[in-house]
Amino acid sequence: MFPKTVKLCDINFNQINIMERSLNNMNKIILIPSLILLASCASTAPKITLLDDAKNIKIFRKVDPPISCNEITTIVVSHGNGCGAFGTVGNFDDVYKTFKNEVVNNKGNAALLQSETPPHSSPGCRVNEYVMRGIVYACPVEVISN
Repeated sequence: MFPKTVKLCDINFNQINIMERSLNNMNKIILIPSLILLASCASTAPKITLLDDAKNIKIFRKVDPPISCNEITTIVVSHGNGCGAFGTVGNFDDVYKTFKNEVVNNKGNAALLQSETPPHSSPGCRVNEYVMRGIVYACPVEVISN
């Protein structure tokens, strides 16, 4: 009455273990490039608009401002934030605009750019922030026009 038992396949447990190891290796092969791709996909920080008054700001880089300029304050500005894919990547153009805008906000018309630090690799993190440090000055008009 009952059908005869039919053996569909022989199970070789050694082959199953080999297949499991192959799948684990394939997962690693897929996972590692995916993580690298994700880490490289950090978004860019928003664009900065230069204030009208900031267009005429004089930036000194390699030489100090003339003695006729009065120091107002020090500033530190940044563009971008976070670490790797977890944040936004800053850039030179927008941090430079932010720097000049901050000079205007501090009632200056010139600045000494002391240092800049672009996005960089750091142990355990790709730092997205672009940072500029400097000193704001109020200078006579003839200094700015040169």
